[in-house]
Amino acid sequence: YSLLFTGVLVFIYLFRGFSINSLKPKGKMKIDILTVLFIFLVFLSAASSLIPSLSIKYVFFYLNAFILMFIIAKEADTKERIQSLISLFLIGVSITGLYGLYQKIIGVPVNASYVDMRINAGMFGRVFSTMENPNNFGELLILALPFFIAFILNEKNPKKRLFYCAASIPVVISLVFTGTRSAWISFVIGIFVFICLKNIRALPIFILLGVVGFIALPFVSPAVYRRILTIFNPNDASTSYRGLILDTVWPMIDDYGLFGVGLGTDVFKKICSTYFQFTKNNVVHSHNLYIQIWVEMGIFSLLLFLGTIYRTLKGLYFIVDKGVNTELKNLAIASISSLLSIFVMAFADYVWFYPRILLIFWAIMGLTFAIISVGKREIV
Repeated sequence: YSLLFTGVLVFIYLFRGFSINSLKPKGKMKIDILTVLFIFLVFLSAASSLIPSLSIKYVFFYLNAFILMFIIAKEADTKERIQSLISLFLIGVSITGLYGLYQKIIGVPVNASYVDMRINAGMFGRVFSTMENPNNFGELLILALPFFIAFILNEKNPKKRLFYCAASIPVVISLVFTGTRSAWISFVIGIFVFICLKNIRALPIFILLGVVGFIALPFVSPAVYRRILTIFNPNDASTSYRGLILDTVWPMIDDYGLFGVGLGTDVFKKICSTYFQFTKNNVVHSHNLYIQIWVEMGIFSLLLFLGTIYRTLKGLYFIVDKGVNTELKNLAIASISSLLSIFVMAFADYVWFYPRILLIFWAIMGLTFAIISVGKREIV
């Protein structure tokens, strides 16, 4: 559906261009050169895939995401347009949060494949809303929540500010009941960074509230409290399973680390099945974005992606440090917090496995390029 949606969006975009008799871009394309090079290697990895037929559908997934990123970066050329796009995104995420609450109320069966029941006695069913998997849902929520904070800070109208406060509540509650520990940790780190960049003097309050909340948690929700404690339990099956996955995947890196096996988890899974499996079942993906990029696309793609991360965060920080518009600075802080959250979570999960998250991630990248461009223009 996302592919169809973006196809319609591109058609409308091009039709509008023809209708005004102008195919010439209004301004310079605002995508970082390292990102462009990374995109080139993504498609090159499909062309050079060990099993090209298995990479074809992933070409469309990535093409879908990159087109959306380019359109957003090109068209969101004012602060107002940027905020309008983000507002639509936040409303959509709030709706998924409401559906997550609905799932919690009616009850979600406990899926033993998501939870190690030996050390999670009394665990609740993990909500997933429209995202098919609680980890995917957690990824969506941590990408969105920093922007809720920015909108609450930016909004001058008390009624609209109250609206965004209310809209964020189901998102926060749903994040808790995804039971996704990597999302929890990543969210806390993201909010920590948000506070440091916005007003570091508020950091002691944040820490105090965190400590008080943790002390109260066993009385408010014992299941969530026990779930948090499993983060530090070396016997947790999901943690040890990720270690076994890396043991399985590492020989692939030795053999194909230079150029990769080819785009997509289907190719990865097929090639990986020819190696010794330290896990009970064949490995589907590496549960780590950076390892997955390395194995699928090669070391040069990984280095370019890491360079993209650095350059993007550096550009956003420049707006935070030198920017003259407070609202844009808040959006830049939210972007840093959002991206850092997902980049931290990416150490424990392959966050691009679900095509919708892949699409949303690159859409947010498009927004960050727009924020950087508009912010720099206002500084000059």
